[in-house]
Amino acid sequence: MLAACAGPSTQPMVLNPQDVQREAQLQRELALDAIMEDEARIKRVAWPLLVAAAELCERQSKERVRFDTGATFTSGAGFGKELESTLRLRLNIRGHALVLSHVPPGTPAHSAGLRVGDQLVEIKGFVIPNTAEAATELAKRAHEWLKTGDALATTVARPLPSHGRGQTSTSEATASGTVSWQTLQFTVTPHKVCNDRAELVPREELNAFATGSVVALYRGMLRFASDAELSLVLGHEFAHNFMGHVQAMQRNQTLGTLADILLSRGRVNTQGAFTEAAVMNYSRDFEAEADYVGLYVAARAGIPIGDAPKFWRRMAVANPAGISPRGYSATHPATSERFVALERTVAEIETKRRDGKPLTPDFKAAK
Repeated sequence: MLAACAGPSTQPMVLNPQDVQREAQLQRELALDAIMEDEARIKRVAWPLLVAAAELCERQSKERVRFDTGATFTSGAGFGKELESTLRLRLNIRGHALVLSHVPPGTPAHSAGLRVGDQLVEIKGFVIPNTAEAATELAKRAHEWLKTGDALATTVARPLPSHGRGQTSTSEATASGTVSWQTLQFTVTPHKVCNDRAELVPREELNAFATGSVVALYRGMLRFASDAELSLVLGHEFAHNFMGHVQAMQRNQTLGTLADILLSRGRVNTQGAFTEAAVMNYSRDFEAEADYVGLYVAARAGIPIGDAPKFWRRMAVANPAGISPRGYSATHPATSERFVALERTVAEIETKRRDGKPLTPDFKAAK
């Protein structure tokens, strides 16, 4: 049977294994570059939004804010097994060392002088071990340190050539050749920000979503949106988080499921109708509110918002099915509705600016 299977009609190319290996390594480097560039863009755009929204987050709950330096670290395994060796070469990662992978401009870490590629040696008296548990240990301590805005004395090892406040330098042989390291000390003072983070989803979909504490942004959205539009998207998803929409939707779903279960005991097959109805309940309202509050977040961050409504015209071109209301089953407002609503929100914000009023959304009066 196997002998009877159809196969190619032409002679296969004879490939040099070394050529294949070289090409595979080049592709790993290109993939790593793309991931790091996309992540760097997300974190660069997200940082001023997280700072600008801190007051709004704190208004909802004291737990919704934290202090942060803006820097992100990684280990050799930080980007997956396929890219581990490439990442180690790119950032000169030794063993289980923790190295800064992103230091967005305007963050406290960047202002203090930290750079991508700096290896963390000591923070606030904690000498960071070169062990598999180092990331977990540092995360635990950072959680406590970042409850306040106290300055963090930070020591790093930086690959030479370097300029600045070097104290000592050493050399060692690595996979990328002989690397000299300079020991540097910095003082980093964290800023208060919303207790959220933005992460990349490496899939080519025009999408983003919020989990309650994390915003996931698809690579397709990065390709589609300008930085100003990306601020609009991130502001919208951050608003979902700090306005408690995710938790509210989960509560609604739980109540709907409970209703389905109770009715099933009375031999009524609801086919999950109450669960579906509960999930849909307020979904479009939450989306509209996230548009409204998210635009305020962008405005507070100094992002130009005059053309913000046009984003929904571009989204309509990309997805014409979203132009008109789609009945009860629709989870989002129509793009036409969102355009008009954002136009009015822009006008509201500009009026407050003209009148010298705080850029705070108009919340309902407490009952």
